[in-house]
Amino acid sequence: MKYIKVYLIISLILTLFSFFLIIRWGNIIFWILFYIIITVFIILLIKQLEILNYIKKYPFRNYDESDPYFSDDGVFKFENNGFYVKNLKTRDFIKWNDINFIIAYNVLLFDTSTMFLEIHTNGGIFKFNEETSGWCQLCNNISLKLSNIDPQWRMRLLNTPHLEDRVIVYNPHARTIIW
Repeated sequence: MKYIKVYLIISLILTLFSFFLIIRWGNIIFWILFYIIITVFIILLIKQLEILNYIKKYPFRNYDESDPYFSDDGVFKFENNGFYVKNLKTRDFIKWNDINFIIAYNVLLFDTSTMFLEIHTNGGIFKFNEETSGWCQLCNNISLKLSNIDPQWRMRLLNTPHLEDRVIVYNPHARTIIW
């Protein structure tokens, strides 16, 4: 719909006008007119939200390689033997071989949860969340560069978004069970 914003504004004005008529005279015809116009307004409002792609901003996105959320390295610079983390003051380098283990967990804030990764090395603990620029590239590179990765760690956290369970993503000292 090319003129959806114009229709939306007109239906809002008509909704307010019909509401004024209800207050003024209270006739049943004005009530019916109000319900019809408010229904049209709500339908146009939903259509406008779809056009503006507010649904795309929802955290469970569809994978699209052209979206910078998925393709941008963000605060990370990946190399064969590790990756750099660009902080405000320092530029830390984490070697793949120096990673002792990685833990993932959700942090609850009211009715939403944020996924975190804790990377434990001899040099310290590095924490990143899904809002960190380059999060998808970090998860992809961890899966590619490290063996003994639990392939289902993201699904476990996504299936329990309102629990603060911890999932061991990587533990090089754990034995692999072959069935």
